Amino acid sequence: MITEFLSKVLQQDWAVPSVQWFQDIDPNLLDLIVRIFIVFGVLIAGRWLAKRTGYWLAKPLQRVPMSETMVNLTITLAHYSILVLTLAIALAVLGFPITVIVSVIVLFLIILAIALQQSLANLAATIYFFLFKPFEVGHLLETCGVMGFVKEIQLLSTVMVGNDFKTYILPNAKIQSQGMTNYSLAGKIRLDMTFRISYKSDVGTAKNALMKIMDEDKRVLADPPAMVFLKTLGDNGIDLEIRPFIRVDDYFRFQLEIPERVKAEFDAAGIVIPFPQTDVHFYPTETEPLKKKANAV
Repeated sequence: MITEFLSKVLQQDWAVPSVQWFQDIDPNLLDLIVRIFIVFGVLIAGRWLAKRTGYWLAKPLQRVPMSETMVNLTITLAHYSILVLTLAIALAVLGFPITVIVSVIVLFLIILAIALQQSLANLAATIYFFLFKPFEVGHLLETCGVMGFVKEIQLLSTVMVGNDFKTYILPNAKIQSQGMTNYSLAGKIRLDMTFRISYKSDVGTAKNALMKIMDEDKRVLADPPAMVFLKTLGDNGIDLEIRPFIRVDDYFRFQLEIPERVKAEFDAAGIVIPFPQTDVHFYPTETEPLKKKANAV
């Protein structure tokens, strides 16, 4: 019985129903299925291409004089641009009008720009910093009430480390709007320091003592030469000012060490450092003689 059933099955023509089933499929449905497969292929290819973009751009960008943050920014923008383009192509394959797709993308960008105004301002400032380079990583910078060395220029902010090793994270747009003072751009910096001596001390001896300190300190640059001069005649003493040029890396340590050396040199030379004082003079008035006469009587 089983043998007869299998022989009948094998003898039956199965090709005709299959062809008939294929012919009965709606052409629109078949076209949609094909489009869906193409969309999946486009999405897979676009995602693969976006991932590979980082590897393809990394080496060429390293040859260009760009910072690591700028390289990462370029790679990130290329990555997401490919993803957006891939999505647009996929929608176009599904049958959406190109004008509608472009309009939606533009509208999305406008909404994103309005929602992220501050972030876009910081991004624009970052691009400005990398193009015109008002400061770079490692520079001594003073901005927004903060002074320190630039550790990193990030996508939207700048990281600075102060002399006390505090880390400051400042928005790039704020740095650009408030301005900055770059102490490292010239490669050297002049340090102005004022020291007061007593009017009883010899100015020439004090100036020689200050010049001796700068001549013996190897951190003081020979060009331009250091200067010592009388700055002001104050109420309590004479102000002498020194103006040595030093490297930026020595700025903080030199500023901390010099006062102690000046004190030692002044003591050795007999230079007196005055302290605030006030002289009070008493003058007799017209009532004083009258009081004396009254006491005599």
